Amino acid sequence: FWRRRMMREYLWFGLFALFISAYVAAQTYVVGDALGEAHDKATFVFVFLALPSFLLFLRVFLRAPLSTPWRAWLVAHALWSVAALAWPTTWLLHRFLLWWELVLLVPLMIGTVALIVKQMKRGDPEARTVALAVALLVATAANNVVRTLGVVTIEMTNVAFAGSVIVMAVSLSNRFTRAYV
Repeated sequence: FWRRRMMREYLWFGLFALFISAYVAAQTYVVGDALGEAHDKATFVFVFLALPSFLLFLRVFLRAPLSTPWRAWLVAHALWSVAALAWPTTWLLHRFLLWWELVLLVPLMIGTVALIVKQMKRGDPEARTVALAVALLVATAANNVVRTLGVVTIEMTNVAFAGSVIVMAVSLSNRFTRAYV
């Protein structure tokens, strides 16, 4: 990808799809039983890896430069991920999960929606397609924040992740078709 920088969106989409697939696989009972106590950390590691790859995919795909605040977000997210996953138990992860959601996840939700709206106003054809993926991811993130607060809701993360990957794949195929056919 160093020589073909124009193909970076496929790299970030591929990584996002792999991390989401691993997350969904980690949610199964077979993997949960095999991992034992590490199951909880395994599911979080894939979410922690998926979020930056999604942000980078979206920025590259919509031709929006990565600004300084988003670079700071990536650094803060990386520091949190390393600290939470290096902790020997899941105590740190669960103790500060709500803070992570409020400080890092909510700005990501707002920023991605703002980017999509901005690009849609500019007439970007991919922004309209990717808007559905962003809506699914924002809906599941908001649902998870509400669940962390103790409200009982349905678990929709796996369905939202699958839907967002399908929508992004359609959008990438549309771009490929426009560019090469």
